[in-house]
Amino acid sequence: MIEKKIVLIATAFFCFLMPISTKLANIGIILFIISMVWYIIKLKLYKEVSVHKIRSLFLNTTAVIVLLLAIGLFYTIDFSRGIKYFENYSSYLILPLLLSFVNIDLLTKIKKVAFRFFVFGSVVSSLILLGNNFIKYYLYKGRFVIETDLLGYFFTYHEFAHLLKFHPTLLGLYLVFSIIIINEFLDFILHKFKYIFFLIFFLCLVFLNSRTPFLVFALYLLFCFCRLIKNNLNNRKGRLRILFAIVGLMILSVGLFFTIRKTYIYERFSSHLVWELTENKGTSYDGIYSNDSRFSRWKALFNKGLERPILGFGSGSEDTIVLQAYAENDLVYAFKSKYGSHNQYLVFFLEYGIFGLLLFLHFIFVQFKYSFRAKNTISFLLNGIVLIACIFDSILYLNTYIIFVALFLNLFYFENKLKIKEYKV
Repeated sequence: MIEKKIVLIATAFFCFLMPISTKLANIGIILFIISMVWYIIKLKLYKEVSVHKIRSLFLNTTAVIVLLLAIGLFYTIDFSRGIKYFENYSSYLILPLLLSFVNIDLLTKIKKVAFRFFVFGSVVSSLILLGNNFIKYYLYKGRFVIETDLLGYFFTYHEFAHLLKFHPTLLGLYLVFSIIIINEFLDFILHKFKYIFFLIFFLCLVFLNSRTPFLVFALYLLFCFCRLIKNNLNNRKGRLRILFAIVGLMILSVGLFFTIRKTYIYERFSSHLVWELTENKGTSYDGIYSNDSRFSRWKALFNKGLERPILGFGSGSEDTIVLQAYAENDLVYAFKSKYGSHNQYLVFFLEYGIFGLLLFLHFIFVQFKYSFRAKNTISFLLNGIVLIACIFDSILYLNTYIIFVALFLNLFYFENKLKIKEYKV
């Protein structure tokens, strides 16, 4: 069927561009939406709309964020900004609405194509960044050599990712998801190049030097190790596999430690991290630049949220309220730099109060429940990525992650839901 083929081609285009360029991916998502609308109209699937489907859509998919935005407009302190957010978050409503009309067969095909081309896109973006970084390092050194300064400030974190205009955290989360796909999804092409892709992604993660992706990656390794123990503990060969895995992990950890211990990467994961997670106002983590720690900002924002704990300050109020909280708590550096909250849960609490936070947590709970019942490991792990990443950044309000979450979380939700219904699990 030509309509299905066009949907799959649009999916491939969209997912391939997602890890390479958010601007190009925005074009991709428009083409995907157009192809889906054409598919639904041609097959007259729009006749299947029901009140139950709409209610489920707004409570169990990313449309819940649009619902909160609409409710928050009635009492917001910044109505004009709240209205502008509808355009930013439109994917949270449009994609689940379109995917709700698709049968399990096409959903599975969309997922397979999305996985494959998302990984391909991640490989391309990683190679571009790694190649650019090594060329820049060679020009800096004037000769072919690799020394510890390659892991310094000028070759990692923002300096590494700026070529593709990605925030290191968001691109890092993309790469961790790609690692999960190549390890968990049975695909001949991806499996054939599994270890090459893994090496590329791991190297890119190191240079991205972002703590949240490394935390998620470490937790995924722990998940894999626990699964290895569970599946191999009862036989001799299995116990040998466990032993080799432990030895290999120890060698890798020790080698990595001695490689990075005197570099900028080590600073970010040691003294800088401790400084960020303790209360510090106007102090310095490196003895050079003064700032206000993330914990201090979180504390100020939480106390500000307690002024309107039930419904919050309304849609689009975050920027205004955050600066007020910084000013009231003498967080001078955070105020001057206009730092955001760097915590999605705090944002929901500030804008929509306990009501909005509970509605969002209900949405996350539903995703976990359906993933578990459908025995969908990748879906379950993606929910874990979102759950953890939301602690350290407002990822669901950033366009780079909006298009990612709008596609994959909703795709998994409807696939899991239909599988549960079909197989009665």
